[in-house]
Amino acid sequence: MRQLAAVVLALCITMGVCAQALTWRYPGDRITFDQWTAYFDELAHRKGAIVTEQSQYYIINLFSDREQPALYVFTKPNHPAYPAVVIRAVETRDGESHIVRHGHYAGDQAQFDRWWHAFDALDKQNIEDAR
Repeated sequence: MRQLAAVVLALCITMGVCAQALTWRYPGDRITFDQWTAYFDELAHRKGAIVTEQSQYYIINLFSDREQPALYVFTKPNHPAYPAVVIRAVETRDGESHIVRHGHYAGDQAQFDRWWHAFDALDKQNIEDAR
């Protein structure tokens, strides 16, 4: 999952596929299982969505979406943070690309926090690789 996500984000940074100002679907991190399910279904069926299945994740690539280009990583039932989603997008600020991350969970907050921080090094590496 990390390799695929890293390649996609690096390409988007290099090609200049950036969101202007992302708006988040839900205002807080904590959501219900029904909200998580509806969010997955909506994104997976959006025009231009590329859905990839990994052992513990579904990755929904919506970098083709002009309004809100982003990569969505949804946990599967065998993942400790399930049900959860991490959204990663590239924004340009002051002429530089930055990875912006947001997420939601409907399960255990501690597991979500651990998973969330697993993206820290990957985000940093994606930006460095694109320079």
